[in-house]
Amino acid sequence: MKNKKTFLIIAGIVALAVILTIVKLFMSVQGSIKDVDISKVTKKDLMQSIVVTGNIEANNSEDIVLSNMQKVTKVLLTEGQMVKTGDIIAKIDTADYTYQLQKAQTSYEVTKLNLDMAKSNLNNLVNVKSANSKKNVENAVQQAQINLDTISRNLADAQTRQQQNQELFTSGVISSQEYDASVKSVADLANQVKLAEIQLENAKRNLADYSVDNKSQVDQQRNQVQQITKQLESAKADIDNISSKLATGEIKSNIDGKIAKLNIKPNQYPTQSNNIITIYDLSKHKVTVSVSQYDAIQINNGQRAVIKVKGLDKSYDGVVTRIGEAADISFTGTTKEAKVEIEVEISNPDDKIKVGYEADVDIILLETKDTISINFEALQTDKEGNSFVYIVENNRASKRLIKTGTETEFDIQVIEGLKENESYIKNPPIALKEGDRVRAAGGK
Repeated sequence: MKNKKTFLIIAGIVALAVILTIVKLFMSVQGSIKDVDISKVTKKDLMQSIVVTGNIEANNSEDIVLSNMQKVTKVLLTEGQMVKTGDIIAKIDTADYTYQLQKAQTSYEVTKLNLDMAKSNLNNLVNVKSANSKKNVENAVQQAQINLDTISRNLADAQTRQQQNQELFTSGVISSQEYDASVKSVADLANQVKLAEIQLENAKRNLADYSVDNKSQVDQQRNQVQQITKQLESAKADIDNISSKLATGEIKSNIDGKIAKLNIKPNQYPTQSNNIITIYDLSKHKVTVSVSQYDAIQINNGQRAVIKVKGLDKSYDGVVTRIGEAADISFTGTTKEAKVEIEVEISNPDDKIKVGYEADVDIILLETKDTISINFEALQTDKEGNSFVYIVENNRASKRLIKTGTETEFDIQVIEGLKENESYIKNPPIALKEGDRVRAAGGK
């Protein structure tokens, strides 16, 4: 009986040890399984883009500024109406134009007289001075040269005589007075040579200065003729403009579009607050934005854009239509930044869009349609620089080399290495290794 009891105790201990071993083994196996975020390889459209903000503008615009001195007699159109080029918007009192026309005509006549005088002065500088005065200066140079040559020869003769007289004086043939006279003659002629040289140099300088001064004066006078000619053309344009207004007294639109601002009143003089009529050409809408040099390099005419008007739930299609030829340099503190102006035309505007609205413009730099892609966080790089991801095969992590393409903020294109619907680990833990047992986070 005692032996049986002992046996039972030993058997119980052994059974407990076996159970503990099995539990420990089970727990060990369970602990080696890593919970990971598993996702499916899918196909989607990928885009690289930049987002910039600007204000909606009309394709073209016109501001007609009315004079505060001329009373509006009639207002024929209203704000919001469509107009064509040449449509009459309002009529004004033309009485003041008579005075303006007289003033413009007087200015024209005075400018014409000034032009005639300037042309006459130019003719004199080019012809008269060149033909007569310059010849006199040239003659003065020749005369000074002849005078210097003559005095130089006389000096040479005097120096010869003085040498002869020195020998005669030494021999006692002539008196000291005669010898001294020859010495004085040489000295006087030497001074005359120096004076003649100075006179010749002055004459040559006068000739050189004459040529320079004359050319400068001719150029200045020719510029003056050109300036007065432009003034005369401007005065003639003023006369034509005022004459046209005097004849009709009509304010007309110069573009096709919609009247965006018109609050003048009939039988009243315009004030500073209502003297401008604004017309927008709404055949097209555009958004002008400034982008950094680094983004502008990637932008080309014809690129697609998406416009999101702030406050509206819909988006509009757009296309890049103009890229600035030069960058504007701006400074923020000590930081210098180059920005280029980009114009994006809205392809499908509607009546919800208003000029001046603020909008975000998403310019598409690169677009890849219906391509294999994965989450960007799944991409890994090994020691050799190869790109890879961990896929899930038989509940284990398996390394798969891939080739990538277009990148976006969240996704990356896979050109080679993966197929649609394969399972991959979206954000692998740092300690994950190939062959590790894995399961979807949450035990699924």
